[in-house]
Amino acid sequence: MAAQDAPELCCLQHVDNVRNWGMQDSVYDLAPYVDTVIKDMKEYPEIPGQNLIWYSKDVDTGILYGISNKYMYTASHNTFIRKDWLDKLGLPVPKTTQEFYDTMTVFKNSASKLGVNQVIPFLMTNDVRRQVFRRQVYNIFLSFMDPNLSSRERWINTVAERQLMVPSVKDALRFLNGMYNAGLIDPDFPLYNDDTTPSNLMKRGIVGAFQHN
Repeated sequence: MAAQDAPELCCLQHVDNVRNWGMQDSVYDLAPYVDTVIKDMKEYPEIPGQNLIWYSKDVDTGILYGISNKYMYTASHNTFIRKDWLDKLGLPVPKTTQEFYDTMTVFKNSASKLGVNQVIPFLMTNDVRRQVFRRQVYNIFLSFMDPNLSSRERWINTVAERQLMVPSVKDALRFLNGMYNAGLIDPDFPLYNDDTTPSNLMKRGIVGAFQHN
């Protein structure tokens, strides 16, 4: 923008940037175009009580600085695991929660075979800002969730993306507590409030698995 060469269209995640640009009169108000030029986008699926096309509307001025887009991929939360460690130990890729636990246990007891002086089987942080339960243990959480949970129940219980009200959350927390007590989670994880230390631990080559978006 400073070079007077901004693109005509931007796709980004940071809503604060969009709002700041709006307050600087640097982006168009899209509200007048919703029923004309971009009326096909009104067909976006709605979440209860909120049409996504108006999600970024300024509630005070009615100005629409941007339109929430639909993600174009479905694999949003993934489990990453050291395939070379699996191969070296003759282990298959775990396919169930119990198999994952068992694999982490083998990792824990195989430092010498893996050629490292320390093993952190499963890595996570205490980074509430990045929503630990939404990203860093999400697949473990999902393995305990009732697959028949209705859309209404899912929305009500996960509205803040903290997942703490979902009926199965206690079972998932018990499982994670069991992993911690078994030494499968780094005992210092409550001290990690961002991704800096975990990233450094991964670079050291001592992390067996982690989950993230």
